[in-house]
Amino acid sequence: MKTYEPTKCLVKRHSGMYEFDDIWHVPMGKKGKPVNCEVFKNIFPMNNSDITMDEIVYAFQIPPFPNESTAEFSKWVPSVEGFLLLDIVLKENGSEELYPQLTFEAKIGYRDKREGDANWTLIFETTDSRNLQCYANENGGVQKYQYGCNFVPFFNLDNVYRDFYLINVRFPTDFIGKTSFNYDINHILDLKMLFIHEGIEFIKVMTVFKILCYPFSVALLLWFARHLYYKPLLLMEQIMLCLGTGLVLMNRVNLNPNILYLLISFRSNKIAILADVEKAFLQISMAPKDKDIVRFLIDNGENGVNVYRFNRVLFGVNASPFLLAATIKTHIEKYVEKYPDTVRILDHCFYVDDLVTGEDDVESAFDLSSTVAKIMSDAGMNLRKWISND
Repeated sequence: MKTYEPTKCLVKRHSGMYEFDDIWHVPMGKKGKPVNCEVFKNIFPMNNSDITMDEIVYAFQIPPFPNESTAEFSKWVPSVEGFLLLDIVLKENGSEELYPQLTFEAKIGYRDKREGDANWTLIFETTDSRNLQCYANENGGVQKYQYGCNFVPFFNLDNVYRDFYLINVRFPTDFIGKTSFNYDINHILDLKMLFIHEGIEFIKVMTVFKILCYPFSVALLLWFARHLYYKPLLLMEQIMLCLGTGLVLMNRVNLNPNILYLLISFRSNKIAILADVEKAFLQISMAPKDKDIVRFLIDNGENGVNVYRFNRVLFGVNASPFLLAATIKTHIEKYVEKYPDTVRILDHCFYVDDLVTGEDDVESAFDLSSTVAKIMSDAGMNLRKWISND
């Protein structure tokens, strides 16, 4: 988890909302100098009446290059999430707590170290809005009408394997005579970006540990299996058997999201949405060929022992959360064309049988909850215990 400040690039142009140009503004190239970026170092760029928010592009380069331009992105990082941290100055003073809407243009690209400074490949670009939750500075700040805002979810990159990534952000106000955006915001006083990813050293240790220990653990289990019929296991052998089994199970696939990322994403929304799938595991039928695995016996007295088999996935088996997650993911893929945004949320916001998500306003939260309930209902899963803060 690291926080970085952007490089402010002064761009002499006035683009419309959907006219973010194709030029990449690079904070530092291979020669240690900015590319397509006239660095603007004034901490309060809007104090100059000749400069508007349209002419400032905030450029983030990851990894940043404080001293060298040859550092490449670590291949050990599986994914990166970015959050914006803002201090804003409003045109007029308001209440102690405000919820202004921030509209921005952004694009994210990548390049490898063999490519030129300006040869960035676009991953995606967007024009989007976020509802901020801002609080007035108790001491009035360095400028009048100053507000500090909670962090804003910005992007999520999976499968991070390129050498360098570049983010350009602009907060436009000139829309060629159309309805203005960011009207209440005088200027961005301070902007930072929080990057969150799993610890690289931890990932390295666990990967090496699994690679080295997995073959050994499989061989150990096979050796024990061969000797089970010849003699009872000693205490040390029992311990080694348990450790070997544990190492094998550590390599299973986890379809549930990272709990840290899930909670951070949940906390970044203004309106909370929580729900629970009613009797989730019992909604999944067992395949006939798998029912023998979950047999159990009941003593029937003089009539002997009756053998029963479960027809549904039962709670308490270590594979049950995996089966539930796989079933939900398989079901929601049917709706990816009809409800793409909702499917994306469901794919990342279900933790076992709990839905943990949110939205920025009441109307969007209601639409999301209604669509989610319909999608899950088509699979025979009833969402209940709805909880929200509004």
